[in-house]
Amino acid sequence: MLVLLPEEPGLQIFAFNRDQSELAQTEYQRFERQLPLRSKQLSLFPDLADYSGAQVVLVGAESMRSIKAGFPNYYLDTGDFLEKTDSFIQKFKRAT
Repeated sequence: MLVLLPEEPGLQIFAFNRDQSELAQTEYQRFERQLPLRSKQLSLFPDLADYSGAQVVLVGAESMRSIKAGFPNYYLDTGDFLEKTDSFIQKFKRAT
């Protein structure tokens, strides 16, 4: 389970074994109930006025590496995004 609370630094990671699925569900629901509802948002996004940025995600994976690959935004990893953007720019330059 990944818990991202913008007011607190860092990503909290909780690991559960396959036989702990009921406990994982219980903990997920507990964190969902505790998420902050309001936070200051940019006025450019009125639809997100009540969004705090906090998130709880319950995921299943074979390894932590696969979770990090699947959810790079939770690790504030912009490397993949930057690589794809650079690749797009290079292709666009060649096409013109």
